Amino acid sequence: MFFRFSVLIGGIAITQKYRINEKIRTPEVRLIDDKGQNRGVVSIAEARRLADEAGFDLVEVSGDTNPPVCRILDYGKLKYQQKIRLRPRISEHDMMVKLKQIQEFLARGDKVLVTLNFRGREIAHADMTKALMDKITAEVESVARVERTPRMEGRRMSMMLVPKNAPTTHHSDIPTPDDGQEDDMLADDIDDIANATEQDDLNK
Repeated sequence: MFFRFSVLIGGIAITQKYRINEKIRTPEVRLIDDKGQNRGVVSIAEARRLADEAGFDLVEVSGDTNPPVCRILDYGKLKYQQKIRLRPRISEHDMMVKLKQIQEFLARGDKVLVTLNFRGREIAHADMTKALMDKITAEVESVARVERTPRMEGRRMSMMLVPKNAPTTHHSDIPTPDDGQEDDMLADDIDDIANATEQDDLNK
């Protein structure tokens, strides 16, 4: 079984397939558990056992490293999820490009995680930049609804948009802050995890 995962790189949605569960055949993997903790290098049998205990899937998120990086997660949560990244000082032209991409993703039934990343002193104006999120919400309100309202998490503001005809999330299913942080991390570029684990090796 393969996992369909899409990320936005250079303004283009890249869809890749990742091995999951029994399709991961390497004898050892570098494991990130369901809590986001780096378990280091473990046998594939141990990784599968921990995934079974957690009730989630074992997903190979970076096959280019040796050993490959795997993470324990609920892969169903991220099916057809797109990510759009913004900067606080985005130009009007770039904003229109992003809006078009969001509308295209929503039209084909994808969820869209919109993130606004702050650098340096930009964080001091975080309250003002919420206007960007409000503008996006207003522009796509005919085809989308906000599943998760804009909120700050570290140096990033994020919100989740879903197609307007998507099933409504029941109150008991609304993500907790920890769930939201996990969604954001899983939707980040796959290289983020691989680079972090490689840096751990250099520091040992």
